[in-house]
Amino acid sequence: MNKIRNFMQLNGWYLLGDELWTRTRGLLRGRLLGRQLRTQGLHIGRYARLRGLRYMQIGRDF
Repeated sequence: MNKIRNFMQLNGWYLLGDELWTRTRGLLRGRLLGRQLRTQGLHIGRYARLRGLRYMQIGRDF
């Protein structure tokens, strides 16, 4: 919670909201793609383009 407060003090409410929105969207995207790839804890970069997900399968310790 202290990190959020410090970030808000340094950057303001607008950038705090933008950062929270970006992180939430990334988390949701990672979970949806992880579910489609049948894996857990997947973190995919912001601009990654994944094609052929229907044919891919990733194990646990990829």
